[in-house]
Amino acid sequence: MKDLRRASIQSSISKSVWLPLIVLVIGYLYATEVGKSYETQRGQLITEALEQRLAQISEAVNDRVSLYAYGLSSLKTSIVAVGIDNLNYDYVQTYARITVSNTRAPGDLALSAESR
Repeated sequence: MKDLRRASIQSSISKSVWLPLIVLVIGYLYATEVGKSYETQRGQLITEALEQRLAQISEAVNDRVSLYAYGLSSLKTSIVAVGIDNLNYDYVQTYARITVSNTRAPGDLALSAESR
């Protein structure tokens, strides 16, 4: 009788231990999978944000370089228009002052001011 009782107690203890242990293992596996999924999503969001920011920076650099190229082209045109023999310090200073005030297309006002 004692052995039967002891076996019954041990059986109920082992049953009561397995259920929480199974729940704990399943919960751990689920949490690990959700964590991996979250890390993957965050990695994708970070990559997309970096690519978008890099595209913005590249576009801004291209815009700045284009403006600089327009300015150089305008200066070259102005020098050709005035003639290399007539190029002097005062002319370059006037050209620079006029093009700095013109934000639309650097050099346009210099040519129109010189032709007056």
